[in-house]
Amino acid sequence: MRHLEGVTRVKALAERLARIPAVARSTQGKDEAAWGMAHGFSDLEQSCLAFCDRLLPALLNSSEADVPDRLANIGEEFRHILWHVREMEFYAYLRDEADHGG
Repeated sequence: MRHLEGVTRVKALAERLARIPAVARSTQGKDEAAWGMAHGFSDLEQSCLAFCDRLLPALLNSSEADVPDRLANIGEEFRHILWHVREMEFYAYLRDEADHGG
């Protein structure tokens, strides 16, 4: 089940996030940061569902010969997830932790 499917749900979340002081202090400006976070969360939700509903079951049900391809597919989904997390200024501290082995 998707919680952020459709522009109406993403927009409602963006409006809510824009009222949060920590988001509003973003150097991007509150509306741009809030919209970016809401859109990012929507994409993250989709990626997490893809991992749980499609990629992990495919890995579990694959032949040994197919495991490397399945792992590569999972890696690409994780790359997408990491990109979205890194793009959100609100979570910049996570970039710092990753850069320093945290």
